[in-house]
Amino acid sequence: MFFQFFINFSKQFLTQTRYFQDTSIFEQLESGVRFLDIRPACTKILGPCSTYYVNHGPVKMVPMSQVIHDIDLFLNITKEIVIFSVKQFPSGFDNENDHRHFMHYLKKKLSHHIYQHSSAKRGWATPLSKYWLKNKRLIISYTSMDYLDSATFWPGIEQRWCNCREFPTLHDFLRSPAKWNSTVVPVADMAELTHNVGSVVTDLTPLTDNSIRAWADEAGGFIPKWYHEEFNSSANIVAVDFLHASGIVDLAIWWNEKRAQWSR
Repeated sequence: MFFQFFINFSKQFLTQTRYFQDTSIFEQLESGVRFLDIRPACTKILGPCSTYYVNHGPVKMVPMSQVIHDIDLFLNITKEIVIFSVKQFPSGFDNENDHRHFMHYLKKKLSHHIYQHSSAKRGWATPLSKYWLKNKRLIISYTSMDYLDSATFWPGIEQRWCNCREFPTLHDFLRSPAKWNSTVVPVADMAELTHNVGSVVTDLTPLTDNSIRAWADEAGGFIPKWYHEEFNSSANIVAVDFLHASGIVDLAIWWNEKRAQWSR
């Protein structure tokens, strides 16, 4: 995803990723992703969470420490702005204390990058120049119990998910007036088909016509066309499977440059 300079977040065309790619978080950020959709889980032995992971449903994907390392590294060597969205919490988060512990963990690891929600007097309409001025370029959006620390964590991003397994159905869903972008919070279009848990683990390579990779390669032929010709005015955050198969980053750059010209 790419940000348009000095335009509200809610008016930008960004590309999003979940941890559902064939590259590391750092490589995804380096390739143009600026919105990370992460589903945290934790393991408990006795008492509070001891270790955090990124999950897809019930399946552990990678340690959360690796994700944080990659975000920290990227922000240290660039001047880019990143939105880190945590949501769903599929395993181990049973009460408010679990969320408090995780919030403390995130602040301990990333406080030197976090732009606090309380600092954004205009919310998502805060000019991007403010983030660069403070050199605080990480927004953490917390889609559950953000009220526990609303000074630090931003409210959740709105997500539009078709939950379908056919591209014509996905197209009709994305075309629906109900999905047009919000002027209050950024909206994420999940421009991808729904996969079952088994396919997440086993179908990362194009061995069958129904594999995740095969679907992503097929989508790369027409999803950029949809967003270039039909959905460019409503696009805000766009999620795709396998970033490099989609061409969505180049399209986001092109449209953000056009929008920047129109705003002058």
